[in-house]
Amino acid sequence: MTTHQHPGTPARRHLARTALRATALLTLLGVAWAGRGSGAPSAPVASGETHLVINVPSRTLTLFVDGKARKTYPVGVGQPQWPTPIGRWQILEKVKNPTWGYPPEYDPHGKRPVFPAGSPRNPLGTRWMGFTPKEHGIHGTNRPDSVGKVISHGCVRMHVRDAEELFELVEVGTPVEVRHDTVLFRVDPARRVILAAVYPDVYRKRASVRAQVDAVLKRHGARPAAVGGNLNKQLARRDGKYRIVGKLPPAKPE
Repeated sequence: MTTHQHPGTPARRHLARTALRATALLTLLGVAWAGRGSGAPSAPVASGETHLVINVPSRTLTLFVDGKARKTYPVGVGQPQWPTPIGRWQILEKVKNPTWGYPPEYDPHGKRPVFPAGSPRNPLGTRWMGFTPKEHGIHGTNRPDSVGKVISHGCVRMHVRDAEELFELVEVGTPVEVRHDTVLFRVDPARRVILAAVYPDVYRKRASVRAQVDAVLKRHGARPAAVGGNLNKQLARRDGKYRIVGKLPPAKPE
């Protein structure tokens, strides 16, 4: 049985170290395009390979294969004081049935319990996929109610079955991109409309929602529109529901 001392040894001081020292390689703000009917962020990596996109505001992890979103999972993400690091990373290690112990910063005398592999109390669940040198990882959880929330110390929590499924679909080296897209867009060509879903600004990046919407509308030659007539009021809800934000021009005859 493979075990993983995470982060209960000096080499695995995950919780405290990620709270203080997490950094991002690349800050990614602005517009994310979800495409037709997809609730996923746009694919940032060249087609032809498997990659993951984690979007903090929507608390989702999307698996892309050959440039297409194959599945989107709900996840728990890092709190503002312990953020999940925005940037481009890759899967560095995969561990089945990891063990977990408190880091020395939280247990200087070594008196707190270590949770063995397979324990129902293990905070990592049954799978660990590390993706940064600072010991951030995607993993299961013993608290399924925490999935979908801004709750962790920087790691990405999944339901145990989801983590087990994803584990089999990625390899060491699989690209991982963590984003902070507060606005996701869709186009509905049948209705000739553009829709947007707005999410909370979890890490206070303060990207202008209206500016992002206006940029997309301009790019597509669309005019602002909203059910009820008040676009700014619709955008202020930040509840992740897709709403009409623009009307596309009439389709050109073939």
